[in-house]
Amino acid sequence: MSRFLIRKNRKFIIFFAIFFLCNILMAGKWEISEGKFTSGLNLNTGNVLTNFKPGINFDLLKYTKSAKYAVAEGNIVQGSGQTGGWSYGGSVDHFTGVRVNGYGSLGGTVTFDEAYDKQNQAVAKEDAKSTGIQKIKGAAYDDGLKSKVTDANGNIAEIPGTAILREGNTKFGWQHISYDRPDGTNHAKELASVYNLPDADKSVVDLIIYTIETGDKELQVREKNGEAQQRWIYTKVIDGKPMKVVVDGPGSKYEGSIITAYPTKYKRDKDSNNDSTYNIPSAEKRHSKVKVDSFLGGQAGFSAFGGSEVSSQGYLAYTDSNNIQYMASGRGAVQAGGFAKGRTYLGVKNGKDFVGGANVDLFAGVRASGSLTGGVKIKDIGASVTGLGHIGYGLGVRGNAEFKISWSGISWDVGAEAYLGVGGGMGLKGSIDWGKSLDPVKNGVIKGFDKAKTGVKKVAASIKTGYTNSKDKVKAVTGNLFSAVKSWF
Repeated sequence: MSRFLIRKNRKFIIFFAIFFLCNILMAGKWEISEGKFTSGLNLNTGNVLTNFKPGINFDLLKYTKSAKYAVAEGNIVQGSGQTGGWSYGGSVDHFTGVRVNGYGSLGGTVTFDEAYDKQNQAVAKEDAKSTGIQKIKGAAYDDGLKSKVTDANGNIAEIPGTAILREGNTKFGWQHISYDRPDGTNHAKELASVYNLPDADKSVVDLIIYTIETGDKELQVREKNGEAQQRWIYTKVIDGKPMKVVVDGPGSKYEGSIITAYPTKYKRDKDSNNDSTYNIPSAEKRHSKVKVDSFLGGQAGFSAFGGSEVSSQGYLAYTDSNNIQYMASGRGAVQAGGFAKGRTYLGVKNGKDFVGGANVDLFAGVRASGSLTGGVKIKDIGASVTGLGHIGYGLGVRGNAEFKISWSGISWDVGAEAYLGVGGGMGLKGSIDWGKSLDPVKNGVIKGFDKAKTGVKKVAASIKTGYTNSKDKVKAVTGNLFSAVKSWF
């Protein structure tokens, strides 16, 4: 599919590439801005049309820098005015060239997601089209998992963060767990006996799901039929009695499928239960509708545009007698050309996993975007909320790579895709500007950064001097050797 999109639209891509390269080579110059340190708080919703995910981004310290290479730019029309406590203004501008923005920050994010609702919907959709041994008996949620399923067209798809218990047969799933074996064993009855569960079917399924969601996890790699096989092993000790659940692991054809579950010390524990029944916390309590994800660490990124655009902006502000300013502004742009953005990050996720990664998104086409902002400012501290949206058409490529180090092991994910971008999105974001209240912290960090930079420069200068001296000595010795050899002939 990716190759088909690129092949079908390659003339379109080549045209844009040649056009903008020629323009850049013919005229223009680079203008690089001075770096800027800021700190503050941003509120976001994600794309409210396709992926509503409200969240908070906070920057303890953020450094931004920008550059542009203008082939042609200028103002088409502008105006401003003031009357009483009101002020207003607006402009329309044009630009052809390249703009690049880069940033690095130390801070974090907290996002709120209806993840469990989405997973429940995906599992219900999968169950509705499943029959026989593929019918779903239950589903467990764990961020480190994904379940492979087939979509309506028979293609392999996946439900992230999910393990599925299917009806199965004597080799996997619920039937494997609950059937009476020739040796007289039955894992479902054993689990019900050890933990004194009231209803064998429902309570055992709940226990299996509970173990996956709250137990200890380990990735097991073993050899089967001459090939490496990976399985997730979940263990949990309840009232001193251990049990185990096995799930197909990464790379498996049935990844995310629950294979089996059983008490690991059945002979010891079968007669040790008392009259009390173990009550499993309900799924409704465990699966709150809102899931919270957090990240704390450092990140850096960039965004770039090469092409032509016509942009407009306008504002309206009112300052009352208490010197409180209320503001409203709007921006809009129509752009044709190439767009690129990327991000790399390193830090701690959800307070327990060490993560890092990078992603990039390239797009060529036509896009229209706009935003409306409302805010208030008291002295130098302000807060604002922005609604934004875009619509466009073009061809793009996305790529990502991520690794995670957790108590359960190390995992990584690398992927890329080409896409035909037709459509748009809408979102909402906000910000709080601390003004000068964090200046002492910021100045301290900047001084430390400057000292470190000076130290690095001194080390680099020493290395350069040493290299130059060594190079001159080597050159002199080589020259003398060459002269000596030459004299022999």
